[in-house]
Amino acid sequence: MIVCQCNCITDHDIAMTTCDLVSGDYPKLPTPGYVYHQLGKRMRCATCLPHAAEIIADAIDRCNACPTAQMCIGLMAVANDDTSEEGTHERKTGSHRSSE
Repeated sequence: MIVCQCNCITDHDIAMTTCDLVSGDYPKLPTPGYVYHQLGKRMRCATCLPHAAEIIADAIDRCNACPTAQMCIGLMAVANDDTSEEGTHERKTGSHRSSE
């Protein structure tokens, strides 16, 4: 089904891109804007935004049923975490941590 008439983006396009984003080596938080960017598009009228967000949430929920979902979600949490531990500056990449 077409979700975005301005860009001819389907629900399948959004779901597959979301899956790619959360299951890659460095998972990204799949916001509607970022998903559209990965598809080479940008939102125009944004009427599709609520429906696109629902499709993204459903795709992430389906990933939770996947055997490797916890690994994907854990990597995404590490990749998006900007806090440092014990006052040291740490750079976090993927599932690795390297001090200084």
